Amino acid sequence: MFLEVVAVAGVISFLALVRHMNKHFNQFEHLGVPGPKPSLLFGNLLELRAKGQFQAIQDWTKLYGDIFGYFEGYTPVMVVSNPEVLRNVLLKDAANFMKRKVSIKKNDETVLGNFVHRVSL
Repeated sequence: MFLEVVAVAGVISFLALVRHMNKHFNQFEHLGVPGPKPSLLFGNLLELRAKGQFQAIQDWTKLYGDIFGYFEGYTPVMVVSNPEVLRNVLLKDAANFMKRKVSIKKNDETVLGNFVHRVSL
């Protein structure tokens, strides 16, 4: 009887974890922000590692446009390469974003000069 209770509690805990992860990884979709579909365990890390961070972001920019979201593991990241939107993010709405990263890739003038700006929500 005890093992059955433990097994049921384990299944319920697992299902609650899966539901939480699924809800977390759908937050960009819920907000209407385009981006690659994350895996339940790794977000978009597998694709980032396979292609390399800069190539993956460049490919996603071509596919999803100047503003899109992806997940570095569990952390949501929004990429902004539109100068007007970027100005709002960096100046007006800075308090709404936890971290701001600037990625630089040499010999690439396609995304806001040599800069790709990523912000973690």
